[in-house]
Amino acid sequence: WKQLLPVATGLSAEIASDITLLNSPLWKEFKVLTLTKNIRAESDEEFAKFLEDTGEGKYKGDHLPYVLIDKPGVMMPSQPSLIQSIYEGKLDDEEYLFRTCVLCTTNKHAEYVNSVVLKHVRGEERVYRAYDESREGIAQQMPPEFFCTNMESGMSPFWLRLRVGAIVILLRNLDLRSGLCNGTRLIVDAMYEKSVTVRQLDPRWKGQTHDIGRMEMTPPETKQQKALYTRTLLPFRL
Repeated sequence: WKQLLPVATGLSAEIASDITLLNSPLWKEFKVLTLTKNIRAESDEEFAKFLEDTGEGKYKGDHLPYVLIDKPGVMMPSQPSLIQSIYEGKLDDEEYLFRTCVLCTTNKHAEYVNSVVLKHVRGEERVYRAYDESREGIAQQMPPEFFCTNMESGMSPFWLRLRVGAIVILLRNLDLRSGLCNGTRLIVDAMYEKSVTVRQLDPRWKGQTHDIGRMEMTPPETKQQKALYTRTLLPFRL
C-alpha cells in the first residue's frame, strides 16, 4: 500500500488526503480485523524494524564518515572488467540474473552498463523506436535531438534495444495480482513489431508469461515544469 500511493503535487494537505484515502459509504458495514503478529518478521525482527522505520522516515542511519569495504579484492580496474566479472558465463542462469544487479548513480551510467551487458546476450536482437507527440504545441520550440536523447526518469528510452534472453524492468503498474508492477524484473522470451512476450522471474509468479504492447507514457510533471511530450513505446528499460 505504501509503495503504490498516488502522487499529488501542488495540492493542499486536505486534497492530497482525499485522493489518497479511499472513501466509500460501505465502510460503516465493514468489520475491522487487526493483525497482531507478523509471522514473516519473526525470523529477523531487527531487519523488519529497519524496514518499518525506513518506510515511516524514522531510521536515522549510522552516519559514518566513511564506507568500510570488507574485500578490497572486488575492486576492478575498469567498468568493463567489473561487468565481465559479474556476468561472464552466467547470462543463461536466470536465478542468478534475478538476484544480481549493478547499482549506478545516474540513468546515463546505467544505460552504458546495460548496453555492455546486452552485447553478451546471445538471443535475437530488435530495436524499437518511440513515437513522441508534443503537448500544447511545444514541438516547434524543441529540436528533434531533444526527444531522441532525453533520459526522463520512469520513461523508456527513445531507442529501446532488446534481445531475447535480456532482463528488462517494467515501468508501469499493469496488474498487481500478477506481479506486473513498476520495477518488476522480467526476461524477454519473444519480440514482435509492436509487442514482446516476457516471463516472470520472481519465485511467486515464476514461469508466467505476458504479452505487453506499446503504450503512452508521459514524463513526470513538477510545479516548475509541465510534461513536454507523450511517448508511445514498450514500457521497459534494461
